[in-house]
Amino acid sequence: GKMKKRTKRLVGVIGFLLFTALAFVFYFYMTFSGNIIERFSQQRAIIKAYETRYDEDFEIVSSSYGYKRKEFSFRISSKSEPEIIFTSTLDEADRIDRYAAARSIDYFRKVISEAFGNDFDDLQYKVNIFEEYNSPGLLERDVTTRLSQNQYVVDLSWDPPVLDTLQVDTIFNDMTQRISARLDTSIGGLKIRAGVYDGKDYYITEVDLR
Repeated sequence: GKMKKRTKRLVGVIGFLLFTALAFVFYFYMTFSGNIIERFSQQRAIIKAYETRYDEDFEIVSSSYGYKRKEFSFRISSKSEPEIIFTSTLDEADRIDRYAAARSIDYFRKVISEAFGNDFDDLQYKVNIFEEYNSPGLLERDVTTRLSQNQYVVDLSWDPPVLDTLQVDTIFNDMTQRISARLDTSIGGLKIRAGVYDGKDYYITEVDLR
């Protein structure tokens, strides 16, 4: 009898500990990964929003959860242009068209690629392009119209062995002239910046093209 009571008590304690551990695991999962039902609900809603807007098929590439903002973000691609992947949240989908923004940024990437060719490859430069958040045409779907309405920033960066500001200026002027010559549509605003760091000193220069 005593043995059975001890066994029952032990099983009860182990069960309670397992339940507590699972409750903690579930709590932390929900805190850092979000509610899975809510995630699927938002996935369906954001896909529907873009498919209604464009009358074409979209799919979720991946999703993530920002636990500080309690917000899901989704990497999305259009089946017609699968190489263009954009990130959006359901909350901003009715304020910013990230698909059109990504296609606008892709326009600049193609311009830069054609303008530079392989001529600056020895710099091992990096390019970051973004659309200013306070641009007026954040919901514009047509890329040509969007480019004419919004402001863009092109950040170029490379790390020389020794910083020579005159050399950087010469290279940067060459880059900006090449980009300017390749622009074949109206741009609302375009700022090009170069940031160069040799491990000790940092040098930034910029120009407004439009």
